[in-house]
Amino acid sequence: LSAVSDNVLRISPFLMLGEPGVGKTDFMLTLTNDLNTRLEIIDISTSQSGAALSGSDHFWGNTKTGMLFNTLMYGDLANPIILLDEIDKGRNSDDYDPLAALHQLLEQRQAKTFYDLSVPEIKIDASHVLWIATANKIELIESQIVDRFTVFNISIPNKDQMRVIVNNLYQRFIEQNPAGLYFEKTLNPDVLSYLCQYHPREVRKVLEQAFGLAACEQRNYLIQQDLRPSNNQKNKAIGFIN
Repeated sequence: LSAVSDNVLRISPFLMLGEPGVGKTDFMLTLTNDLNTRLEIIDISTSQSGAALSGSDHFWGNTKTGMLFNTLMYGDLANPIILLDEIDKGRNSDDYDPLAALHQLLEQRQAKTFYDLSVPEIKIDASHVLWIATANKIELIESQIVDRFTVFNISIPNKDQMRVIVNNLYQRFIEQNPAGLYFEKTLNPDVLSYLCQYHPREVRKVLEQAFGLAACEQRNYLIQQDLRPSNNQKNKAIGFIN
């Protein structure tokens, strides 16, 4: 639709629903890079009010504009991606609802006339913002909010998908880490198969440690003994002891 019209990218708000650590946020970082746009992330689990989105009321002495106002007013893009991370963990109350502004902002017609609470005299057109959210449990989200999103269920990767994920994580280290040039370009098949049994988030942590262990032994390749999942290690005390 964009290609046959005015070349403006328009994506309806969508929600990625799935277990923690399956790669929802990582996907967003990749998508933002591919779309060559700006990404702003709001961690809803730590938001105690809607000020992060729509600012704080102007009658407060310490009033501040919200992230949306700052992004559109001071940025160079009218269609940034705003990721609402862990939208199901919002601390909602009668007085402070971190998602209250979404009732307006997720409706394109209403988003054309958005006002930040800190500077209510300035009208902003937020109708081109690309809204994406992540969540673990959809039942914890207000139904009126869910109805404004297209929901995608992200399942736990199967074995074939895990092979792709593991290889991608390995290649990302090789290409992006300063130490990547030291190691072999491809992952040992036995190490690859061993890593596929873990959760994607755990694979990333195990790989990072494995590269360090291999480097300590002056090896430029990984072996299975380098793979030490954190949940299998004994707890070690840190701090002062008698």
